[in-house]
Amino acid sequence: MAGSAPLSEHPPVEHPEVRSAIDLLEAWIEAQRVARELPGVSLGIVHDQALVWSGGFGWADVERREPATADTLYRIGSITKLFTATALLILRDAGKLHLDDPLATHLPWFQMKAAAAEAGTITIRHLLTHTSGLPREGAFPYFTDSRFPSIDDIRARLPTQERPLPTETRWKYSNLGATLAGEVVAAVAGEPYVDFVRRRILEPLGMTATLVASPASGHPRLATGYARRLLGSTKAPFNDLRGLTAAGNMTTSVADLARFAMLQLRGGAAGGAQILSGRTLAEMHRVHWLEPDWQAGWGLGFRVLRVRRKTLVGHGGSVRGFRSNLQICRQGRGRRVRELRRRRRLALRGQGVGVGRGRDRRRDQAAVAHRRPGLAALRGPVSERLARRPDHRPRRGADRDRAGRPRPAARAGHAQAGRRAHLPRRDPRRLRHPRGSWWCSRSTRPAACGAPGSARTTRSGSRPGRTGDGIFG
Repeated sequence: MAGSAPLSEHPPVEHPEVRSAIDLLEAWIEAQRVARELPGVSLGIVHDQALVWSGGFGWADVERREPATADTLYRIGSITKLFTATALLILRDAGKLHLDDPLATHLPWFQMKAAAAEAGTITIRHLLTHTSGLPREGAFPYFTDSRFPSIDDIRARLPTQERPLPTETRWKYSNLGATLAGEVVAAVAGEPYVDFVRRRILEPLGMTATLVASPASGHPRLATGYARRLLGSTKAPFNDLRGLTAAGNMTTSVADLARFAMLQLRGGAAGGAQILSGRTLAEMHRVHWLEPDWQAGWGLGFRVLRVRRKTLVGHGGSVRGFRSNLQICRQGRGRRVRELRRRRRLALRGQGVGVGRGRDRRRDQAAVAHRRPGLAALRGPVSERLARRPDHRPRRGADRDRAGRPRPAARAGHAQAGRRAHLPRRDPRRLRHPRGSWWCSRSTRPAACGAPGSARTTRSGSRPGRTGDGIFG
């Protein structure tokens, strides 16, 4: 995740709100990794032009017991499409092409039948926004047999395929379209796609560990990919996407990909490490195709999402054995500390811990250890930080007045024996959650709700879905 505005005069990682949020994040990620039986995870957070935190959890290779780190290399799948889009915009800004140029202008060998009588002319812009009406894949079963074709094989089969949709009628994700976009880069630049991306994008950004062509299967820093867990951990076959390189073949690390994220948060004229101007970057992040529900769309290569009144741009990726995601938020100038507080409240509520407003500020943290055993550490130092403000004054609650002084026991609601109230007065059985609810048995005392060995808690409501579009979709 990347954000754009400075937090304060202090380094972001030293800010008490940020440090507390990171502690919670680390515990939550490790708990999720164990619960989902994931071999390894690497993650980083970029703020403005700094990688403020990064880390690895689990193993890059389970058999060799090699730990995952921020420098571990992963196959990033369809995040490669962002680099393909960046290459096309570099050529556009250099005056070598226009986004509304017909595809056949730069690829005269492109031929494909159309199902509709008025199918429209495919342009470069259509390839970047997935509105070209092209099939999702080339005419090969490479996702079944893992035998990916060369670009010459893909070209030879194009006349046998059919465009199912006219242009700009519906959004249809297309790896074939991204492959053709990479061929436009090679044709206009006069050099192979791999060389252009390395010379004009990776080297200026200092992404020295990133690979466009497939790495050797025994690369010392490459994480081992694993298939879905059925009867044990099984290594996924190593795939070279060959002709589909521009659609999803790149390999990088969290530390290296952070440099690409920092580019998205910069402005100014192009030059040096600023490979695209701030104006062009804003054009890529702007919605060019809006989905009917108005909650998501596509920029120029970027997926645009609207989540909790925030606009995120990025892309997901997937190749066999690997999953990846890049999300960037450019909003929130001057409001980052307040937003971090709000996000931490929502995250803690999702684990059954209330840090809401007024009388709902604190609830029983034992629910965390009960529902998420890997988060038992929250009952230690993080719990103390939740109980006090940064200036060490106690938080206001149901048993304290505005000055933080204890209230009489008769006015403390559910507080017993000097303890703070753990449940809101309006409904002593219900703990609010942004995606559902945590319920407690009627026969259980409110102060013990959710504690290990007391009431059984269950969650109701919708489950969060998977976001991002990958090579396997």
